[in-house]
Amino acid sequence: MNSLLDELVEGGIIKGETLALDATFIEAYSRRDPADDSRGLSDPEARVGRDGKTYDLGYKAHLAVDIDSDMPVAAVVASANENEKKHAEELIEKASAVVDEVKAVVADSQYSSEKVRGMIEEFGAEPVIP
Repeated sequence: MNSLLDELVEGGIIKGETLALDATFIEAYSRRDPADDSRGLSDPEARVGRDGKTYDLGYKAHLAVDIDSDMPVAAVVASANENEKKHAEELIEKASAVVDEVKAVVADSQYSSEKVRGMIEEFGAEPVIP
């Protein structure tokens, strides 16, 4: 994935000036453990987390996406019960290794915290978070 991203940056397809952060739910192919219904039976790393308006067993793919090209530049997969804020710094670090200059980072209210805003500013970008 890194070599493909490097080619897309060199070709000018990914500029990376503005990144969007968000997460999407991935359903686990397991049923809940009867002894602990917050985890999977055959997939013990899967956890119960928010899936739209309901809760389900699975994972979340946390992405940093270049707004201009709609191409993902960084990804982190974690258990569904983990909050988006927890993975914001890792996403920004991975994205800044791919693109040269991030000017703004757009995210939804799940990323709203002083710590996340400060971290984005430390990377030299403007946080755009409601």
